[in-house]
Amino acid sequence: MNLLERQILTRFQLFFILQKVKNSLYILLITFGLFINGPADAEEEIEENCLATLE
Repeated sequence: MNLLERQILTRFQLFFILQKVKNSLYILLITFGLFINGPADAEEEIEENCLATLE
């Protein structure tokens, strides 16, 4: 394998590693966002349901 082939291979490997890292970060951000917004939304929904039953 010559130098050019090795450089191309390492660039592809780096590209794929970066893609995986980026995808993992997106997944982490989404789950973190759901974790933060989830309980608040659930609390709001429970409150609305309680008010609806009281009326």
